[in-house]
Amino acid sequence: MKLRLLGQIEIDSSSAFSDLEILILSYLASNAKVSRSYLADFVWGHLDNLKNRQKNASEYLLALQSKLGKTLDLSEKGFVSVNLASDVQDFLENIEQQDYQKALELYQGPFLEDVERNRRLTLGEELESWLIENRELFQSKALEALLNWAEQAYRQGNQDLVRSLVLKAFYLPKNISYPLPQDYDRMHTLLLAIEAREAEPIKNEALELFDDLSFASNPGEASERLSNTKGLTRLSFPLIGRKQEIATLKELLLDANLKIITLFGMGGIGKTSLAIYVSNLVKDRFDQVFFVSLEALTKDATQKDLLLSLTQALDAPSQHSDLINALAWHIGHKKVLMILDNFESLKQHSLILSKLLDRCENLRFIVTSREALSLDGEYLLKLSLLSSPEALSFDSYQNNPRQASSIQLFEVFMRTKGTMLQKDNFDLVYGLVKKAKGLPLALKLMSSWLSSFSLEDVESLTAKGDGFSAPDLLDISERHRDIIATFKVSFDLLETTEQRALANLALFKADFSYDAAREVCGVSALSLKRLVEASFLEHDKVQRRYGFHPLVKEFAKTLGSDLGIEERHAEYFLQRLELMSAEGELRTNAVKQLSSELEDISLAWNTSLNTLASETWLTQCRNLRLFLDQANRHALGLGLFQRSLEKSNKASVLSNLAWLQMRMGLSNCEENAQKVLSMNAETLDISASLIILGARAEEKGLYEEALGYFQKDYELHPKQTNLAATALTNMALIETELGQFSKAETHLIEAKNLFYKLKRFDQVVWASYIQALLYEQMESPQDVIRTADQALELADKYSFKHQQQSLCRILAEAYLNLKNLEQAKLYLSRLDKASTGWLKAKYSLIQAKYLNQKRKTSAANAQFIEALIEMYHLQDESGILSLLVEYIYLFPDKDNVPSILNYLRQSIIWNQLTIRNKNRVEHFVPTFIKADGGRFLNLPPLEASLHLITH
Repeated sequence: MKLRLLGQIEIDSSSAFSDLEILILSYLASNAKVSRSYLADFVWGHLDNLKNRQKNASEYLLALQSKLGKTLDLSEKGFVSVNLASDVQDFLENIEQQDYQKALELYQGPFLEDVERNRRLTLGEELESWLIENRELFQSKALEALLNWAEQAYRQGNQDLVRSLVLKAFYLPKNISYPLPQDYDRMHTLLLAIEAREAEPIKNEALELFDDLSFASNPGEASERLSNTKGLTRLSFPLIGRKQEIATLKELLLDANLKIITLFGMGGIGKTSLAIYVSNLVKDRFDQVFFVSLEALTKDATQKDLLLSLTQALDAPSQHSDLINALAWHIGHKKVLMILDNFESLKQHSLILSKLLDRCENLRFIVTSREALSLDGEYLLKLSLLSSPEALSFDSYQNNPRQASSIQLFEVFMRTKGTMLQKDNFDLVYGLVKKAKGLPLALKLMSSWLSSFSLEDVESLTAKGDGFSAPDLLDISERHRDIIATFKVSFDLLETTEQRALANLALFKADFSYDAAREVCGVSALSLKRLVEASFLEHDKVQRRYGFHPLVKEFAKTLGSDLGIEERHAEYFLQRLELMSAEGELRTNAVKQLSSELEDISLAWNTSLNTLASETWLTQCRNLRLFLDQANRHALGLGLFQRSLEKSNKASVLSNLAWLQMRMGLSNCEENAQKVLSMNAETLDISASLIILGARAEEKGLYEEALGYFQKDYELHPKQTNLAATALTNMALIETELGQFSKAETHLIEAKNLFYKLKRFDQVVWASYIQALLYEQMESPQDVIRTADQALELADKYSFKHQQQSLCRILAEAYLNLKNLEQAKLYLSRLDKASTGWLKAKYSLIQAKYLNQKRKTSAANAQFIEALIEMYHLQDESGILSLLVEYIYLFPDKDNVPSILNYLRQSIIWNQLTIRNKNRVEHFVPTFIKADGGRFLNLPPLEASLHLITH
């Protein structure tokens, strides 16, 4: 009895079979033995009730046994097997034996085509997936057989058969699977070599779908590409995003002096595909090209095992006592290129290659390996991960697909599964692609699920870790069907020292330095070098840091770290915070260094709270706060210090918590600051609390109270210190608000001189900026320009970017006030519109003032509204309120005010302000009313809002 499943279904039996019975028989015929319970779940998985699934399985199996007799075996309890031959088995065997004509006589159409065409069935996901994947697999095998047969026919000079076979390949149903880029390349090369007119349309279709294809340009070049090779298999991955590597490898192979070229990189990065593709491009330069798969050889393989694999691939004598000489004699003077695939397990035998090269002057090797061979004369070509920008829109990708080769490759895989990339699914696709971080194998494994799952389902699978495993994927090697198994192969090749190093290094949350690896994990420089060479770690030579590919890291984390590593990690990164004890430029550099270690510092702090003595971490509270404050990570700091407060309520915790609360606009900062003042606290904690209370008083307009706090802060510090100078500057700010301009100027000059002595040039610039604001209040634009210009010169010298922007803004405003529009434009041009939302808002505000000066009121309002929107996107309600008040002061024309307030009334910005900033809005309401001359209250919806927050 025999099944015919490729094309029209036929069963050599007098009985009739339903579509579902045929599906069950087909599945059973492809498996030696199947559990009945698994069969029930596999076929009827769409049924929720377990009993119903098992009942259906029993009924169908009994019905099939009545039709098949002994062919269906139910004798073993709980299992079922069937003794059925099928055309599928014969088809695959003929392909294995390279009898493509017989194989294609059997392939009369897609697998179980009639079942698909006539199906009125509801199938479980697993059965549906099995059906689709087998249909794709057998069509891809048929496509490969057609092209292999066509190449045979070309060598035999049968051009009519070449054309017929290639066109059959081209017109295979694309609703099952699209040809891959290399398939289009082979079809085009064959047709161009026989000068068939269909070559150009095939090329054009391919170019519409794919990039980075290197087509033959004329019949002569196509003929050269079709010269004899042995063992070159179909590519595992289309060569998307490998244009530079293709050109480089091709150039290397044309250099006769390079005898061994090692393509190395992490598992699944596409080394084999690159080797095969480029070898096809240059095979006309060699007498023979051989592909030798060494995947079956493990690290326990002997030299003889390797030599026997080589002799078998080259059809060389294998009975000789000296296999190296036998191989060398067989190769002789011929120009031979050998591709040795998966050599990493045999690195200890790599000297065999050198011995062969010594005896064969025209022999060349391409070696694919997960690590370098460390041979003299070896040329290393490391494959990098595919590109994908951090942020990308659908339109940007469509305009330039090459900027995101990861998405290009995933799009190819998606298309073979019948899913098209579109604008409405682009963000979802991009999110999936980012999880693979440029690793082709990960992209292929994820895409394999699309035959029976939606993109949303695949995203869910990937989040659970299942999306990077595809055990049923038959067109790649077994060890590549699961990402963890792929990494495990390389891991098993490491020495024990490197295996433990890898497990311990996985504790780092982000990239790390050699010093961190040594101090925390005890990893030597040699072990790091070996892990980089084995493609487990990435090394940024410029930044001098090491890191993991995210998927490799997930693997490494499963290995478990040694005892005590977490504590050493915490102690190391707490010590790193000492960098923040420095002042000036050194502190700025410290922030830059520590910013790359932010995740590890956060982990270390949490670990220290749970495992280390409180004295260890309490001493670092101020340094942690300084870092997080200057790195603008206030929310993270708030969480860390709130957890710290659960462990200790000492002043060092409370003062720094209060500081971060103040920076986030939280009112409870005052309560904590007052608590610190009531404690026996250190001077620095008292100082921080006084500054917090002064800043909060200033926000409320309580300037006398604020000045009192800043004066107390000044009295705390020795008079020739940076902290004293900072206190003088804070005092000057309040004195300016109080109209005490003479005092403010005196204090600012004193502070600036002190900052100069201490070489705190960033603080000199800051104090100068405050001084310029003072002169602005004094309506002395010439003094503003003089002071700000001197400060800008200093900011330019030391590249204080933020200060440069602030000074350019105040200089532009000063020249606007002097009606010197040309000079104002000069400083406006220096403002970086793209740097931050705040600067965008400020830029818009200055533009609004410039337009208002030219009596373009509506345009000025439009610019101001743009500034408000920028602040809204930043969720900076305080900034919005400040802009409103500044706008009212800057524009004495009261006719502007109602239109701006009317805009607010109709937008969601006003609701955000009134809900979250009740106190501050209440404080500014009188200013609005005064500026509006009373008309503000005539806007009914706003009046209701104002009544709500003021009563």
